[in-house]
Amino acid sequence: MAGWLVTNAKIKEVSSAIGTQEAFFIILDDGNGLCAGKQILFSMKHIGSEKKYDRAFSIALAAYMSDQKIKVYDYNDGNDDCSNADSIRVYK
Repeated sequence: MAGWLVTNAKIKEVSSAIGTQEAFFIILDDGNGLCAGKQILFSMKHIGSEKKYDRAFSIALAAYMSDQKIKVYDYNDGNDDCSNADSIRVYK
């Protein structure tokens, strides 16, 4: 269902690529929600815009480097495996 995949999480790993896919993933250390402590995939195909995709990667990298908390959202229904994230927020 559409909604927050994870809140109150910190990123312990960021990957710029997954094989030949236009995608990146983050691995979480903790958090609350379906994807707490798991890997979350952000794919260009799912996000639908190169600018939005680039912003998501930049925010993920900034959150990792600054050790800040994040929230990750999925706007589409049916994401129960953390594979189609749409949005990421970083906060203190």
